[in-house]
Amino acid sequence: MTSDGSKKTNWSALLAFFVRDENNQIQLLDYLLEFCKTEGKKFSSLVQYIVQILYDSDVLGEDAILKWYDQATAQKEKRDQADTKLIQQCDKFIQWLKTATEEDDDEEEEEDDEDDE
Repeated sequence: MTSDGSKKTNWSALLAFFVRDENNQIQLLDYLLEFCKTEGKKFSSLVQYIVQILYDSDVLGEDAILKWYDQATAQKEKRDQADTKLIQQCDKFIQWLKTATEEDDDEEEEEDDEDDE
């Protein structure tokens, strides 16, 4: 029998195989919302955690998540209330992701400056 960690890795590898580019990753996020809204209501309170697990498992990339979130929030008036509520659950994770991205960019700039000297 495998441990929980290896199960996660196996599922991650399987998902990552099918979700290879940014557009596929955005589709996966849209499917996740639709699933939670219609059939997986018991998962609807876990959207942020599911997205974070998929990110930590390298199934979803940072750019795809941020692009999906920006598109989803820009289309707020076209989405129903259930979608909006599910998307809003990701606010904290998105803010963390944006902060982490900015810190990484700052570190890269510092390294480039040091290399130039």
